[in-house]
Amino acid sequence: MIRDSINDAIDTYPVDWIPEAMQIAVKANKRSWAYVEGILKKCKEKNVRPSLNKLEAKNANGNGKSGGTKRAQQPRPTQTNYSDADRAAAERVKQRRAEQQAGVS
Repeated sequence: MIRDSINDAIDTYPVDWIPEAMQIAVKANKRSWAYVEGILKKCKEKNVRPSLNKLEAKNANGNGKSGGTKRAQQPRPTQTNYSDADRAAAERVKQRRAEQQAGVS
């Protein structure tokens, strides 16, 4: 069955695409013909050979990995230095809230 699928792929896709797609699959540790066929189908849709498609994906992310999406980097919160007066005010607010909740319950 796989031989028939490979023969169909040879008729459908350029012959040099098939080993490239296989190399990409092996590097991704995917060892199924279905994965290789998926690579070939995507490349045919984009009309780009597999090795160029992989390079395009690698450069589009800017992270050196193919495929997937890169998460947006969130800015790290800056450390705020609170004064003693700020801490005392926060403590008073906490006390008032605790008193209000005790009175409501």
